[in-house]
Amino acid sequence: MREIKAKFYRSGDIVRDIGIVYFCELLMDLKNELEKNDYKLKFTCELNRNYLSLESAEYIDPKYISDYILENQLFKVFKNGKKETLEKIFSNIDNLTYVNFIEELDKSSATEKQKEGIKKDFKNRRFPYVRNSGKYGLNTSLENMEKNVKRIVDIVIKSNIEIDEIDKLDLKQYEEKDSVCNVCNINKTTKLDIDLRERKDSKYNFLFRGAEKSGFKRSGQVESNICFECEFFNLMCLLYINLKRPMVFAYTNDLRELAFLNHKIMLKRKMYSDKSFYKKLLHEKISSIRLYRIDIDTNKGIILKFDSIIEYKELLKKIELIDIIDNYNFSREPMNTRNLGKKMINNGNLSNLKELLLDNISVLRQLTGTSREMDFVSSSYNIGLYIKLCWIVDGREEYKMKNYIESNLIYSRVGKDLFNKMTDESRRKNFSMKVIQLLKSNDRTQLFQTIMHVLVSNGILIGEGFVEGLMQSSELELNTNVGLFIQEIMK
Repeated sequence: MREIKAKFYRSGDIVRDIGIVYFCELLMDLKNELEKNDYKLKFTCELNRNYLSLESAEYIDPKYISDYILENQLFKVFKNGKKETLEKIFSNIDNLTYVNFIEELDKSSATEKQKEGIKKDFKNRRFPYVRNSGKYGLNTSLENMEKNVKRIVDIVIKSNIEIDEIDKLDLKQYEEKDSVCNVCNINKTTKLDIDLRERKDSKYNFLFRGAEKSGFKRSGQVESNICFECEFFNLMCLLYINLKRPMVFAYTNDLRELAFLNHKIMLKRKMYSDKSFYKKLLHEKISSIRLYRIDIDTNKGIILKFDSIIEYKELLKKIELIDIIDNYNFSREPMNTRNLGKKMINNGNLSNLKELLLDNISVLRQLTGTSREMDFVSSSYNIGLYIKLCWIVDGREEYKMKNYIESNLIYSRVGKDLFNKMTDESRRKNFSMKVIQLLKSNDRTQLFQTIMHVLVSNGILIGEGFVEGLMQSSELELNTNVGLFIQEIMK
C-alpha cells in the first residue's frame, strides 16, 4: 500500500476550471456512494486556490471513477432528457438506477412500443452537447464511447499521480509533442489519441466560448493542441451544465471561490435572493466576479458569452440593500412593495428606493373600525434600517456610520429625555408621526420648529451642536440625527 497524490491546476480558462470544480464534487459523491455500499475508499480531495488535490492512502483504481461517470452521471443525463416521458410511467424516477432501469421498465405499465423506444434511447445515451462527437457522441457506438471514457479517465489519473515512476503512466506511448496545451498551458500535447490513432480536434468534441477567446477549437478537423486532461475537464463541464442547469457561470481566480459562487448562483436571480449566500459572501474576499451567459445552439453546442463583471464592493452593496428590503416592515402590500424595491436596486434607481422606504417608515396597525395607530416597535426598527440605507446609498462604509452615531449621541440623549418627560404614549405617537411627515416633506425649517417647540414645552435641555445638526447638516446627517432622536421616543 502506497500513498498517492495528484494535483489538477487552475488554468484561467472557465471551461477547464469549472470542470475541475465539478470533478471534485463528483469524487466526493463517489466516495459517499461507495461508503453506502460498505466499501470505504480512503481518499481526500480538496480545492485550493490554484489546484484540486487528490490524496489517498491506497491506490485508486481509475475504474471506480469511469464506472461512476458512465453508470451514474450519464444515466442522470439520460433521465434528464427523458424526464417528461419517464414521469408518466414511473411514480418516482429518482428510484431508477442504471442497474435496475431495464427491469423496472419491463415491469411498468408502458406499452411495448413505448418500452422499445425508451430502450433505444437508453442505448443511445451519450455525453450531452457533443452529439456528433466521434468519441463521446452518436458518431460512435455505445461500447466505443464507454471505452473512450475509461481510457481518458485512466490517462488523466495515472499521468498525474505522484508515486513511483513504474506506476505512473508514461505519455511517451502517445508521442508527446514539444508544444503545450492551448487551454491550460501546462501539459504537453500528444500526436496520438487515446486509441493510439493520430489525434484530431473537432468542434464536436469541445465546449467553446463563442466570441470569447478560448483554447478549445471552434471548427474543422485540425491537429490537436489540447491535452488529455483538458479534454476530460471539458466533459466534466458539460456534465455540470446538463445536471445542474445553471443559467450563468460566475468566474473568479480561485477554485474555492469558483465552487462556492457556482453552487450559490445556479440561476442569476438567485444571486440576489439567497440569504445564506449573502451572509457567506460577506466574509469572502472576492475582488471581482466575471459572469458568462450560457447559450445552447443546436449546431454549435454550448456557447459561453461574457455578460458582465461585478465588482465585489458593488455586489456587496446590492446584497446589503436587498437585505434591508427583506427585513423592512411594510404596512401596505408588503410582497409587491418588496419586489418593487428590488427592481429599483437592480436598476440602480437608489434615490427612488430611498423615497419608497421613507414613505413606508411608519408602520400603522388597525384598531377598531377605521382607526389606526403607529406600531412603535416596527416603526423604530424601520428607522434603523432607513438610516443604514441612507449611508449605503451615499457610498459610506458601515464603520463611518457607526463612528458618526457614536460622536453624535446628543440626539439619542435628547430623545431619551423627551421619552421620560412625555409619558402619554398617544402624544408620543402623534409627535413621532408629525416629525416623520415633516422629514418626508423635506421642510427643514418646519421640522426644526416642531421639534424645538415640543422640547421647550417639556423643559428639555439641548446641548451644543443640536441646532446645527438640524439646520446646517447634510441630508444624510439630518436623516441620521432625526432618526436617532425619534427612535428613543418610540421605546
